[in-house]
Amino acid sequence: CRSPGERARVKAAGGRVDASGNVWAGPFGVAMTRALGDLVLRPFGVICEPEVSSCSTAAQEEGFLLLVSDGISDVLGDEACLDLVVAQLDAGQTPRA
Repeated sequence: CRSPGERARVKAAGGRVDASGNVWAGPFGVAMTRALGDLVLRPFGVICEPEVSSCSTAAQEEGFLLLVSDGISDVLGDEACLDLVVAQLDAGQTPRA
């Protein structure tokens, strides 16, 4: 949980966030603030709504959809992900996982 908004939502719901960013409710903990099907921590601020953002680039005329999990977004920001995809498209390659 690196986002101040995510951290505030969890705290307001009665959960706690440790120094590593893990969300805790009593003895239960997870390493994310958004998860599908995590009913145990839902009352403590873990939600299933995806975080959605959009970027535009002049390099591409066609749009694309980029889906990433927290394992990627914890390491690479939006622009870095976009740069990776655009570089592959510019090289005539189809971006793949």
